[in-house]
Amino acid sequence: MSRRIAVIGNALGFQLLWLLCVQGNNILAVAATAIALIGHWRWVANFSDEWRLVVTFALCGLLSESIIANLGLIQFHGVIGLQSIGLPLYIAPPWLVCLWAMMATTLRHSLIFLDCRPLLAVVLALVFVPLSYFAGAKISGSILVDPMYLPLLVEGLIWAVALPLAMALVRPQ
Repeated sequence: MSRRIAVIGNALGFQLLWLLCVQGNNILAVAATAIALIGHWRWVANFSDEWRLVVTFALCGLLSESIIANLGLIQFHGVIGLQSIGLPLYIAPPWLVCLWAMMATTLRHSLIFLDCRPLLAVVLALVFVPLSYFAGAKISGSILVDPMYLPLLVEGLIWAVALPLAMALVRPQ
């Protein structure tokens, strides 16, 4: 497969998976993500090169989105509550963690144009992440706290730090 087709497929695959995941169905999201990762490692990237990146991103997403949920900034559809075992905590829903994992698959491929352009990564994160979270919240049935700009600003700031940092980490040495 040519590199150009792989990059376009990577971008389109991520967008399709985003649309599936924001339906808020955890089982569908996990299954679709597993299939997408297998396809990604089969046709786009080498498993040994990217599995750590995918796992790291998934764990960072689990942590950051769980913090957002526990701060009450976003009431995510499908969030996992631990109140039944006596802990007043929430864990980010699997569908959202799947999005973080799949985002990792774009860094060396469809987002490679951000390599060595940290300012562009910051600007794009500040603009497009809030739009993505707004749309995702509407589709998934998640609730953004009022004033609505606050959780969107927080998500934008998280990604304005995470995206350029991630691009620096995946840069070939």
